[in-house]
Amino acid sequence: MYSVSELASTGAAAAVWLPLAGFALVMLGVALWRAAGTFRRTTDDQ
Repeated sequence: MYSVSELASTGAAAAVWLPLAGFALVMLGVALWRAAGTFRRTTDDQ
């Protein structure tokens, strides 16, 4: 069985890391989307 302190520390870590991971994924997706958009735009211009 887990002790209360272990569960509390795990919950705190999850509360910190999950939003950070989600934010990082969103930023990565936005960066890839913008990179693809600029690549498409430059190829269209030629």
